[in-house]
Amino acid sequence: MAILRLNLDERNVRNLNLTNVVVVFDPPDHAKDAYRGTKLIPGNDYLFLGEVKNMPGHGIFVDQKTGTTLFGYHLDNFYIQMEGIAVSESRNQYDETVYTVDEQEYEDVGSEDDEDDPA
Repeated sequence: MAILRLNLDERNVRNLNLTNVVVVFDPPDHAKDAYRGTKLIPGNDYLFLGEVKNMPGHGIFVDQKTGTTLFGYHLDNFYIQMEGIAVSESRNQYDETVYTVDEQEYEDVGSEDDEDDPA
């Protein structure tokens, strides 16, 4: 199993219809100074609610520790970390990177009500 770090950018948000997912704030080195003094802390998790409709490339985020809603921050300063999945990477006809998440097979674990009562 792999850990996939998927950048939160306009293309991924629109193509994968990403909303209501937990993302990690991780701005590139050249942008870190711009975020000093804001409520965004590198390495912290935020709930991504979606893209601001009249500001392409900018998102709405919620700080999961404080409940503070943050508007208008650049999507490309965040990533989604998906653990415990099998992912393959390939290129499409336009030489764009395409990720495929392999189907997972899970054991069917019944509830306690499904168990036979020997008594």
